[in-house]
Amino acid sequence: MSVLEFQKKLNEIESFGGSPYFNVVEAQTANSKQLRKFGSVVDYTSCDFLNFSSHPEVIDAFIASAKDFGITTNAAQIFSGYTIYHEELEFELSQAFSKSISLFPTCTHANLSVLTSLFSKGDLIIHDEMNHYSLFIASRASYAETKIFPHNDYAKLELILANSNAKNKLVCIEGFNSANGNYPDIPLVLSICKKYGAKILVDESHSFGVFGPNNLGVCDFFGVTGQVDYITTTFNKALGSHGGMLAASQVEVAYLRHLCGAYTSSRGMAPPLVAAALKAFKLLGQVDGNNRRLKAWENQRGALAKLSFIPGKVVNSQTLGIPFCLDVAEAELPAKTAELIRSGVLVSSFVYPSVPRNGHRIRFCITAQSDLSGIDKIASLMSR
Repeated sequence: MSVLEFQKKLNEIESFGGSPYFNVVEAQTANSKQLRKFGSVVDYTSCDFLNFSSHPEVIDAFIASAKDFGITTNAAQIFSGYTIYHEELEFELSQAFSKSISLFPTCTHANLSVLTSLFSKGDLIIHDEMNHYSLFIASRASYAETKIFPHNDYAKLELILANSNAKNKLVCIEGFNSANGNYPDIPLVLSICKKYGAKILVDESHSFGVFGPNNLGVCDFFGVTGQVDYITTTFNKALGSHGGMLAASQVEVAYLRHLCGAYTSSRGMAPPLVAAALKAFKLLGQVDGNNRRLKAWENQRGALAKLSFIPGKVVNSQTLGIPFCLDVAEAELPAKTAELIRSGVLVSSFVYPSVPRNGHRIRFCITAQSDLSGIDKIASLMSR
């Protein structure tokens, strides 16, 4: 989309009743926000699924690390080193995933580093059409050929691989796809990749910490973590902190540490954020973490039940993100979203290019402390 095309779309949004984006938050709780423009709202945009960002032990860990090491790293880690908190978090994650771990400032950095450092011109990178934008921009930056297959259409994926002569091939998919409310058949994707000699990357950002017997995501759910070449995830969601990681082979992690820009030309995760993520990761396996996870899924089922009575198309979501398609044109969706916010409900809205054309929708993110009364407000608004 060009700058002029974007300006035209922005003008359309304003003409339909104003933009719902970039609200100034003056105060917030685990399930509500005070917005300067719209006042108090029930919040369904938060991906802090287990509400660890406000957990007292996580906050204490953040503060203790800040006192020990300050609030940021001093220089690129390859030269300046990294803290004992970084080392311990990498160790804990490596034990859980049975892979080598590399920490990154964000999951976007992790995706960029894998695709741009390990793949290049002459290679082929294949994407599910619903992949996160970071994977697409990473693919573009790698100069590899890029192909896209319809969401979870494995016959089309196999057709692309069968017709490729590229020496190095990579298939990129997500674990939970919260914009679509589902997850892929990873064992089937693995079998297709093996047949054609392709590697696979799974971005577990929305599933890590809330799914699978070990809380590691969809690969963990299927018991195939060890068969997946690259697993990336964020610490921004289930862990309530900030940052990201890659789980991969020892030799590839070592290669990226020494050669990718995120390590050689950028600072790593801030020590307080690492300490917070470490504490939250440990809480995942404790009673508190388990109770929060169970409550999040209980709230998700309650939200689905309430949404089923509202005019529109609710997706029978398998994730903590619940997509909902309103019966409005794409150009009208931002204005409809603003109307919902004015009624006291904050939701995310997705239009092209965030989703495929004519795939516009809103999304409810459900957490352990979600207030489901906001969905009743939407039901009242829609029935007018």
